Amino acid sequence: MALIGKIRKHMWLVVVLLALALAGFIIMDMTNGNNGSGMGSKTTIGKVAGEKIDYMDFQRAEEALYSGSGDVYGRRNSLWSYFVENAIINKISDATGIGVGADELNELEFGTNLSPLIQSFYRDPQTGQVNREQLNEIKKAIDEGTVTNPEFANRFNELRKQVIKTQKQTKLNNMVAKAIYTPTWYAEAMNKLNNEAATFDYVKIPFDKVTDEEIKLTDADFEAYIKDHESKYINTEEVRNVAYVVLT
Repeated sequence: MALIGKIRKHMWLVVVLLALALAGFIIMDMTNGNNGSGMGSKTTIGKVAGEKIDYMDFQRAEEALYSGSGDVYGRRNSLWSYFVENAIINKISDATGIGVGADELNELEFGTNLSPLIQSFYRDPQTGQVNREQLNEIKKAIDEGTVTNPEFANRFNELRKQVIKTQKQTKLNNMVAKAIYTPTWYAEAMNKLNNEAATFDYVKIPFDKVTDEEIKLTDADFEAYIKDHESKYINTEEVRNVAYVVLT
């Protein structure tokens, strides 16, 4: 009772201590959120090959390329596969020096050898052909710096990233495919070995057809055989065989 009375007399001190504790808790939570310690940034949804995949980047790409249309699960699964593959390809291409130059990228986006992604994205549904007029207008706007639609800029930027990723992947696949080959001399040697035939005669005499009188074995023969096959006669564990009869 005495303790309760003291607390009541100093209630203002209790309120101050509670306020300080609550403020400290809030500040600590804000600091942890900003620093991204422990599990990392709250917007990180994955990590591939040391590269973090951020949810904001994922959402931006989804909105730019799909505009909320189509199957949600299907488009997100496809986009996730792109982010995973892109992280792996970037790591390998950085190590091998594989890249996509400005002229090469321009050819893939607006040239005669368009990327399959560009062809699919700008195909006229009426004719089934690439809408070259639309592509020319886009190229002109980019070259002249007159792109004012942020939605279009985001969409084309995300599409460009996928074009670059696909081209890098194609180069890596070609590099691996051309590195794995069989020299002509080796192919010819293996073909000759597999198709070469040999003719020979042999006689088989079953051991049970040889009589004991024809073969004379001495102690030296047995000793030599045991020495050559010593491992067969070594037993690391002591063994006893016991035969017994129980009479009741």
